This record gives sequence, structure tokens and C-alpha cells, in this order.
Amino acid sequence: MVFIAGGDTIYTEDRKTYHLEPFWLDRTEVTVAAFRKFVDAGYSPPLSATGQRAELACTWQMTDADDLPINCIDWHQAEAYCLWAGKRLPTAQEWGWAARGREAQRKFPWGDAKPSCDLAVLDLGQRREDGRTGCGRKRPWPVGSKPGDTTPDGVVDMFGNVAEATSTGNTANENSTRIARGSSFATGHWADMAIDEHGGYAPREAWSDNGGVRCAKDAGPKPPCRSTGK
Repeated sequence: MVFIAGGDTIYTEDRKTYHLEPFWLDRTEVTVAAFRKFVDAGYSPPLSATGQRAELACTWQMTDADDLPINCIDWHQAEAYCLWAGKRLPTAQEWGWAARGREAQRKFPWGDAKPSCDLAVLDLGQRREDGRTGCGRKRPWPVGSKPGDTTPDGVVDMFGNVAEATSTGNTANENSTRIARGSSFATGHWADMAIDEHGGYAPREAWSDNGGVRCAKDAGPKPPCRSTGK
């Protein structure tokens, strides 16, 4: 995990200022290998294992997939995994704070340069009909494949590869939809928007191949001992 210092940030959804305490954040998106340990401990596999849709690039079914980010999970599974690992989901405010380089408030994790496949795993198509390009692979890449997609603190793949679940809802109601943050191999139409504006709302039961998870943990003297990333 990577230590993220706290501070004050303006949240894009409501333009309010939030004070964030220091926290830890997974350096990479949760991988298939890490999620397999969770399933082996008795938890449910990704929803694609029983409801696979042929048009989706779900990593759980892929061969040689250990280093790919887990996807095709819903919000409940993302939260359950993080709790099992001794962590939690990040808030949308924490996610954006880390992705933009904290006080630096970069437009993208690497700076202000326009997103490209040299920098991140993304979809360069301008229309849904163009398909999920994924920089030529039409699927997620192994975590950390694009060194350019790295925050000043050393967190990777916050712009691309898969979007990530957060604990933040669109209302105070616990039954409301939840916010995901980030672009993915299958989404590219946010390329001109700042990174913390990427993503959207979805029901907690929704799942797709463009959504995964990265966990956080309240600050302490060291990150958790259990290895859950790459």
C-alpha cells in the first residue's frame, strides 16, 4: 500500500471542501490472484463465473490472468473483499485526492498531457460503436503495465485499465447507488475531463468488465501485513 498524506480538497460532485485524514491506498488495482485468495477463503467468485456474457472481457475466466485486475464484480463484492483484507473502500473524495497528486491537483495522474496509450490503458474510440479498444487488446492489461499512469505518490492505473468502486453514494441513503471512479480499457469519452470527474453512479448490484476495485485503509504506523496486491 502507498501512504497518502491528508489535506483539504474540493469534491467535484458538490464543490464543497472536505478535509481528509491521511490514509493508505493500494498501489495497484486488486488482481485476479489476490481475489482468488478471497474466493478460496469461502467467498463468492465474480458474478461472471455464473452469469458470463460473451461480449464482456471478464478476467476471472482468462488464462494466465494472475496479474490482471479483477473485474465483473459488483459493489457488494468489492466491499466484502476489502473488509476481508482488513481494509475498506476509499471514499470518492479520497480517490480523487490521490489520483490528482494531492495538493498538486494535476488534471491527470501524470500531469496535464492528453491521455494516450503511451500513458494509460484506455479506449481511444470516440463512439460506443467503435468497440472496447483497450489500446489494441480489447481487455484490461496486467496492473502497472503503463508506468506513465502513476501518481506522484506512486499509485498506478488510476486513470485507466478498470474503473474502481468507492464507498460514496449519491445520497445519504445507504441503499442509494454508489460512485465508481476512473476510466478504463473500455471507456474513453472522458479524456478531456480531469481524472476525478471520470466515472459515474451505478446500482450496487451492477457489474461490468470495466469495473474493479482498489482498497484503502485508515492511516497507521504501517500498511496491513496481508499481501493482497501485486
